[in-house]
Amino acid sequence: MDKNYFLFLNLLSISVRNNGIDDLDAKELNSIDWDAVFQLAGKHQVQTLLFPVIKKIQAKGSYIPEDIYARWTSFVLFLVSTELVKIDGFKETLSEFNRQNVPVIIFKGIEIKDIYPFPELRIMGDIDILVQKEHFAQGDTILQKLGYVESHRDHHVIEYMHPYLKEIELHNTIIDVEKDAQFQFFNEIIWTNVRKSVWMGENALTIKPSVNLAYLLIHMYKHFARNGVGVRQLIDVALYGVTYKNDIEWNEFWELVSKAGIIDYTFYVFACSKRYLNLDISQYNEELDLEDIVIEEYLELFTTELIDGGVFGGDNARKKSENYMLNDGSNKKFKADNMQLLIFFKLFFNLLFPKPKRLSARYDYAIKQPWLLPAAWIHRIFHVLTKRRKYAVTYNKSLFSLARSKDRLDYLRSIGLLN
Repeated sequence: MDKNYFLFLNLLSISVRNNGIDDLDAKELNSIDWDAVFQLAGKHQVQTLLFPVIKKIQAKGSYIPEDIYARWTSFVLFLVSTELVKIDGFKETLSEFNRQNVPVIIFKGIEIKDIYPFPELRIMGDIDILVQKEHFAQGDTILQKLGYVESHRDHHVIEYMHPYLKEIELHNTIIDVEKDAQFQFFNEIIWTNVRKSVWMGENALTIKPSVNLAYLLIHMYKHFARNGVGVRQLIDVALYGVTYKNDIEWNEFWELVSKAGIIDYTFYVFACSKRYLNLDISQYNEELDLEDIVIEEYLELFTTELIDGGVFGGDNARKKSENYMLNDGSNKKFKADNMQLLIFFKLFFNLLFPKPKRLSARYDYAIKQPWLLPAAWIHRIFHVLTKRRKYAVTYNKSLFSLARSKDRLDYLRSIGLLN
């Protein structure tokens, strides 16, 4: 693994555990490429999470160049101050839902942040809330009356912006059944697996820990299998598992990830957390020996690709294109075999003739009028060849290298992306 990647993960481990700063010696600190670490932190949107460690390191001996430290400090102060103001306004939003007797589940970032050593430093892109389908229209009305403006809508979620508050996503299901049929069983169990909670003095619901940990892994898997996923989601999963170790019904958890078809992926997430973040979820499962399950070289590759991905894919076009071809849109694993030529044609067919739900908004006419799908395929091919030739080359390189490489296919099978 790249030295900067390893140091980056080590610094994150110290930060989220709030422990281990004294284990860093002067020689190691002087060897760090701080500009590279700063760039990685930005790519993964963890500048704020790392800041307590950065501040302590600088106090030990000014190891970080002054210009980088100054940029880091000013960025964190600005981001955290604006974040606190934006999130504080959600208290009134939640209060209004309670006044109108609309049950709300808060999940992902808005709930997860409280398990961090410094919750205010766990920045999030938006606030996710879930209501039952019969309350979806009422929830929409509540948010609009509070000044939220709709920015996007589809069958299961409405996204809102606000002049000075945090963006909100209002969900009526936790899983999008059109994209993720493999995980739709979660919609059936979610409302019977909640517990009462309090957020800033307001009543809310959260998901039961054993079910929530499984959901966080499903959410992470979906991004990993499509665009890529960053270390922040890895930390969320690892820290959640360690924090709620005594509340998680582990047999129920393993049944859920097994039913979701992500058990191999879960092994690698747990192994990565243990190795590089010193957050060992597996220790709470006596019969689980990751060393007997996880292949060492694949674990390093898994971790490297996770860092390369940044937040939801970053700029790794090669990885994105590979995942695009492997994933058929319903999140069912691509069923590969040892016939490399057959694999090539399967991938090539999926690339040229994607299902309607995998098409971008440019071709939404084919979603509304399925009989126009052949026209959309031709339109898409013409657009890629004339406007996005660079990406066409990337797709082709990924296609040929993936079909040729038995090692790559073995790795993808091992982490659970291929059967």
